[in-house]
Amino acid sequence: MSPAKSHQTEKRMTCVACTKAKRKCDKGVPECRRCIVKGQKCRYPAPRIKPAYDIIYAEDGAATMAVSTEAISASSASTELLALSQTAHSREELPNIDQDHRPTCSGLLSDPWFLAPSSWIIDHKLSGTPGTITFGEEALFHFIEQLLAWLKQWTADGHCPLFHRRLYNSDLPPCVAQAYSALVAYQNRTPATERLVMRLIERHVNQLLQDHQLEQTQDGLGAILYGTSDHLARTQALLVYKIIRLFDGDIRSRAEAESHISTLALWAGEMWQSAAVDASVFETAAEAILSPVGVDWEHEPEYIETAAAVATPTGGCRKQLHATAGDLTSTWEAWVFAESIRRTFLIATLIEAVYLTLKQGWGPCRGGIIFSGGAGLWDAPWPSSWVERTRKNKVFRVRCTEARKLFGEARPSDVDEFSRLILIVSFGLERFEQWSVEQGHNYRFEVEYGHCRLRTALL
Repeated sequence: MSPAKSHQTEKRMTCVACTKAKRKCDKGVPECRRCIVKGQKCRYPAPRIKPAYDIIYAEDGAATMAVSTEAISASSASTELLALSQTAHSREELPNIDQDHRPTCSGLLSDPWFLAPSSWIIDHKLSGTPGTITFGEEALFHFIEQLLAWLKQWTADGHCPLFHRRLYNSDLPPCVAQAYSALVAYQNRTPATERLVMRLIERHVNQLLQDHQLEQTQDGLGAILYGTSDHLARTQALLVYKIIRLFDGDIRSRAEAESHISTLALWAGEMWQSAAVDASVFETAAEAILSPVGVDWEHEPEYIETAAAVATPTGGCRKQLHATAGDLTSTWEAWVFAESIRRTFLIATLIEAVYLTLKQGWGPCRGGIIFSGGAGLWDAPWPSSWVERTRKNKVFRVRCTEARKLFGEARPSDVDEFSRLILIVSFGLERFEQWSVEQGHNYRFEVEYGHCRLRTALL
């Protein structure tokens, strides 16, 4: 039985250069006539069919997004779209750290928690955590040093707690490739080339911001102007530049990075919103297509692929927030993509908070999320080793607002390097070392509190 195909057609948009100049564009391929005459680069926005969601404006002008009924009816004319509600969903309740309810292989493959719409809700309520936590600045400096160490690991080994080895193994987005090249140049700079390298990074940053200048003026609706994988790529690229420029010590670079420090948090928020919409659209599409005919997820993969096509109109890329039910590789790749988004969002918002805290004594809190923090999960090289570690690990997912529970319910060896850094920056080095000693571990930290570059950058 072949599902109905969508009859939506693509419409080419005006190129970016003509849009910015407010000039008529003939939409020529591969370049428009105006760009050819002026000898400038001609770039068209990514082609998209009609989004699978509607933009709804409130009386005060605020814009929100909701799943579009047209997107579903195009794939199944006889199917009525079910109303989407994140607060009344069968997978709404996500257990926290629970040794008796660790995920099973069948559970991960048939009902992966990390793809549920409810897993993309940002929690702004602190559960069991005081509103103000006081600890020494050493933890914040350790956070910065660790990020710099992770970037070195990325260029040396091809992966780190921020960049998964699988994420870009087949394709590397241009903006990430530029950030990687700039990072390598930065790490290998000499006193003679240092200023040149910093100007090179400045040029890359300006180009990245210029390429996305148009999207930042769309009333906060930048989340829908790119696919989620594109959001992730640009946010990761800007994240690399921010780590370098905010904490290097170059006065000019720091001043420029600080002048638009909120841009990183803005892009991270749009990336998160895009991921949440993708998860909701796919979930609703799958329910609408499968529920009326009683198709079993395990035995009718063609329907799953139909729902995926509705949920991800750009198609093609395996970096999507859906998985074929029962397929281990598909589920693992979806987890890698989802977890990359979660970690990028968390570090991007923490960089802003840490920098401003060191500068002015306080920083913003963008809310808590859920991420996978079990030891060895992120480093698993294959789907089989990943699912095996999920069965054996005591900790699988961590809710940021309830991370304090780890001190009483787990050991330092139960969580990975990323989780340990989140605990340190959230509760301080002293509390983490106390936990380490209590559990018979020996995590000791020698923080370069008086590091010349850091002090220059932050004083």
